[in-house]
Amino acid sequence: MTRKTIWIAAVAMLTGGAVSGTADARGISALTGRAVVGSDLGCFGVNTANGRVTNGCGGSEDFVIGLDTDSNSAKTINIAVISFNTSATWCQSVAIPRSGSGASVSAPLHPSISGSPVNIQLTGSTTTSQGLLYVHCVVGSGDSLIQVDYNS
Repeated sequence: MTRKTIWIAAVAMLTGGAVSGTADARGISALTGRAVVGSDLGCFGVNTANGRVTNGCGGSEDFVIGLDTDSNSAKTINIAVISFNTSATWCQSVAIPRSGSGASVSAPLHPSISGSPVNIQLTGSTTTSQGLLYVHCVVGSGDSLIQVDYNS
């Protein structure tokens, strides 16, 4: 793992953490996430009325959302995104088993550019219960993250 991947994993643990229990569908607001780099905290404006996190800086910034995991299974993750920029925003999921070895990462996907909410569906990440699961997005200027729905 690269140093940046380890840092992103650490941030994700702080924002979501892993718990054990019964696997089921879950939804979590993007408001629970964090900027990866501390100096980028001011870039992400929060609108609690509509649940959006919007990048207000001029460039693309990294944002992670930690997700709880309950089962040893492949994960399907849907992220509601609003994008105005050509290929500036993309997301991927990262799953790290509790043992710390054998991480799986989904392919990075870009949302369609519509200016209204669209879903990005991420597949290909598998983790164990009590493993680490998070969504890592690079969010373009003016673009927003809204909601993450997934099977835990």
